Amino acid sequence: TPSELHALALSAALAVAFVGSLYVWRGQRHLHRNHPSVIKRRFVSIGAVTLLSPLLLLYALHNVSRVATSSSVWLWLGLTWSGLGYALVLPLALTVTLFFGPLVHLGLKGGLRVDAIREVVRAATSGEEARWVTARNLLVAPLCEEVVFRCVICSLLVLGGFGPAATSLFSPVLFGIAHMHHLIMLTRQMGYSLQQSLVAVTFQLFYTTLFGMYASFVFIRTGHMVAPTLAHIFCNMMGFPALGWAVDKQNPLYHRRFLIGLAFIAGMVGFYFLLSPLTDPHLYGSIIYEHAT
Repeated sequence: TPSELHALALSAALAVAFVGSLYVWRGQRHLHRNHPSVIKRRFVSIGAVTLLSPLLLLYALHNVSRVATSSSVWLWLGLTWSGLGYALVLPLALTVTLFFGPLVHLGLKGGLRVDAIREVVRAATSGEEARWVTARNLLVAPLCEEVVFRCVICSLLVLGGFGPAATSLFSPVLFGIAHMHHLIMLTRQMGYSLQQSLVAVTFQLFYTTLFGMYASFVFIRTGHMVAPTLAHIFCNMMGFPALGWAVDKQNPLYHRRFLIGLAFIAGMVGFYFLLSPLTDPHLYGSIIYEHAT
């Protein structure tokens, strides 16, 4: 329908603007993405796109919406007091449950010292680059991406007439594609061949799209910005689960592979059974879910 196409076009334009803002600065082509000057400039451009993105939502409420709503734009952005306590705890607990296996693995390695926690400690005691990388990975990137790809784009799609399933599909596809610009970094700055870069970026596209589906699902059902944002921060802290313990006989935890494997399975089974009750829209009073169904 025209409203659906309009919402898709606005969403795609916002995704393009989000990624394009990373490359508006001159003189950074040959600098690594972790260089402090690159990070600082990108904070400015990404921050500007993020702060302006709610204007699209405001426009959609008056010109695109196929649903009758008098709700404030703040509610559509996931900024509400209703169910906030649940939103701060339950979706994060659900995400931690999914990572039960990796957490057990890290515990058996000698403590729950994940990469991002080491990074935070290092950032407090080392150079400027580490501090800016930490701020990007654990604060600015999760917050800006969730505002743009969940709070604005998911709400745009719902206002355009898409249901929960379609919204949870289209938004993460845009989110995943938005990470394909890393192809440029891998080929230009890290010396990867085009084939190697495509393999790496395709893998990243796969898991970022999966996370995007989960984050969109959580946002629609809870109607809270904070819910997917905390999940995003936690996932960035954990990183993609290490699997060397399962296949590498030289790995010091190879002999514990059955225990770790059981923990992985337990986490996924727990996540499956808790997914619906811990994101029950009735707990949160989500207007986004209400209008999407």
